[in-house]
Amino acid sequence: MACLTTAAIREIVKLERQDGLQHLRKQLRWKESSEDQELRQSVCLDFVYDNVMFAVKKGFPWQAVTQVGRIAEELLTESKGVALSQVISLIQNKLSQCGPRLLPYHHQAFFEFLMDTYVRHYCLYQSVLCAERTVESTVTELVVYVPPCPEPLSKGTDSQVWEYQQRQATLKEAEGQRRADIQSLKDSVGQKRENRLEKLLKDLQIQYSHTLDREVIERIVQDVVRAQVDLVLESLLKEVAMTAEILELKLQQKTLARPVCRPPLNFSLPSANTPTASSAKVSTVHPPKDKKKK
Repeated sequence: MACLTTAAIREIVKLERQDGLQHLRKQLRWKESSEDQELRQSVCLDFVYDNVMFAVKKGFPWQAVTQVGRIAEELLTESKGVALSQVISLIQNKLSQCGPRLLPYHHQAFFEFLMDTYVRHYCLYQSVLCAERTVESTVTELVVYVPPCPEPLSKGTDSQVWEYQQRQATLKEAEGQRRADIQSLKDSVGQKRENRLEKLLKDLQIQYSHTLDREVIERIVQDVVRAQVDLVLESLLKEVAMTAEILELKLQQKTLARPVCRPPLNFSLPSANTPTASSAKVSTVHPPKDKKKK
């Protein structure tokens, strides 16, 4: 506290609270430390500052104000882990040291101030000054994906050309899907025909175990043919509809408007000095005129 002078106290009083606290820290030569130590220093700094400002407001002599600041700092240091009854005795001993410089009214006011602030919240001060804080930190590893290096603009594709290509790719994909559907339909129809024939043969073996006559055979054949025809007809109708969709998709591909081709990025217009077909002069060779004979 020997660093805290009367001139420093006068300067601190003129400043706002935050600026005054920073100036007081410099005068006390308290260095910034870890987060835990920083919290303790902040509490101690507030306590010393409040004691100094109390003494100034009460009209203490400037030398006494400096001594009040010293007592506040020493009280925080010497009272760590001390019983409350001993702290009161410690305060009385500290005040007796600055007794000659203080009026009895100032002496009593400072004692009551310490009792109302430090002693009343003594347990809280001890918790901050003595107890170790439990620091909980969560470490999470984050993977940062750097964007790929962009290609040169000369290798890029015009937006209209890109949209045209995307539309063409969509139409071709839809066409391929329809062709796959037709093939799948043909395969399923063939499998259904085989399944129906097998089922019909099994039914015939169960119902007609004896010799069949001509009429029964004709009726069975007609039923089989009719079932096969219905199945094939249904398949053909679906195939025709899908083929029509394929033709429509092909027509859309042919009629899709092509984008207007733009000049490449490295394209340069011809300069004014470059001769063109329209500006080139055409030289005409005239035959020599016959000289008239005299």
